Amino acid sequence: MNKLKYIVHVFLLWAFSFHAQDTLFLKTQKKILGKVHIISFDTVYYTLQDDNSKMEQKLLTNDLEKLIFSNGKQNHFNSFDYRTPAEEQSPRQEPEKVIFRNALSLNLIPLMNGDLALQYQRNFIKQGFSLVMPVSFMFTDYPLLTRETQNEIQIDKKNYDLGIGIYLNQKDKTDFFYIGPVFRFQEYNCRSTYTVLDYYGYPYQYVQKAVFNRYIGAITTGYFIGAANRWSCNLFFSLGYRYDKFQNNLYLPFTETLVTTLPYPGATYFWVGINLGYNF
Repeated sequence: MNKLKYIVHVFLLWAFSFHAQDTLFLKTQKKILGKVHIISFDTVYYTLQDDNSKMEQKLLTNDLEKLIFSNGKQNHFNSFDYRTPAEEQSPRQEPEKVIFRNALSLNLIPLMNGDLALQYQRNFIKQGFSLVMPVSFMFTDYPLLTRETQNEIQIDKKNYDLGIGIYLNQKDKTDFFYIGPVFRFQEYNCRSTYTVLDYYGYPYQYVQKAVFNRYIGAITTGYFIGAANRWSCNLFFSLGYRYDKFQNNLYLPFTETLVTTLPYPGATYFWVGINLGYNF
């Protein structure tokens, strides 16, 4: 009797182990029933459930999502970007580049003259234009220009320089050529200096101070580099026309004779720039 119970127990255990199968889940959402024998670093060896020949099969672990054993334990494999054969024939889509639309830049050339020249630029890449707003002021106070004429005029300092412009550029480009109008308004301090003799015949300087404004209209062209980076570079030059107008009059010493301080108030305007900018 005990021998018969032992035989029945062994038969049930064998039957359970025969039907208890492992399940392999592929990343293609397909599953395979079988018996796993060996799991190596990159390969899983198994036999199929319905294969009477018990021929050993193998799968790469890169093709597997997980493995559930007959006892309920699970083994998950590292995920990867699985693509079907049809998808493999199509090119992979590159991640979209981050394009910075705002740039705040510093013009390096005016620094040599004590002029802090900044420019804000808003790039509309898809629309193909940019809005620019230059602004500058001098942080030093020394003579900029002396005209050696009968009425000596000395420009002391630029108080401020404000402007606005629109650049037309290439669409959908992070590096692009551009061209467009820029209008600027500037204010300068200046003086006229005369050497005169006093009552006793000793020379001394007679100085009058004045303020004048400069109105500028110009066409600017250049090349902007680096809209897809944090740092950018902007190389440009402007060619246009300027007109100067004094806020107060200057007179000859001790007379009411008006000094012709600006014999040529209108003149050609030319400016260049090398701007290094920070994009955000």
